[in-house]
Amino acid sequence: MALVEEKAIAIARLNLDPYSHNPLVARLRHLSVGSAWRKRGVGKLLVSQIVHKASQDHEILTLRTDNPEADKFYQALGFDPDSPMLYATHYLKLNSN
Repeated sequence: MALVEEKAIAIARLNLDPYSHNPLVARLRHLSVGSAWRKRGVGKLLVSQIVHKASQDHEILTLRTDNPEADKFYQALGFDPDSPMLYATHYLKLNSN
C-alpha cells in the first residue's frame, strides 16, 4: 500500500499463485492507483516493492490483465506478455536469493 498523509493512494496484493500449485510462483493481484496519482510513478514504485518482496521467496511472479494500458505498463516493468502460466497474461522471472 502507498500512503500520502495517512491516506491510501495505491494498493496491490502479493499472493501465492492459486493456479500454479507451486510455492515458488507468486501472483501480483489487484493493483489499483487513485486517479489523482496515476502517471506519477506510484504504480511503478509499488510494483517494484512487490517484485523485491516476491524475489525473496519465489522464482516467478505472475499477473492477469485484460487492460491494454496495464499491458503496456507491465511490459515496461519487464513482465513478459507471453505467459506459459495457467490463467496469467504476464510473468516475470525473479532473481531469488
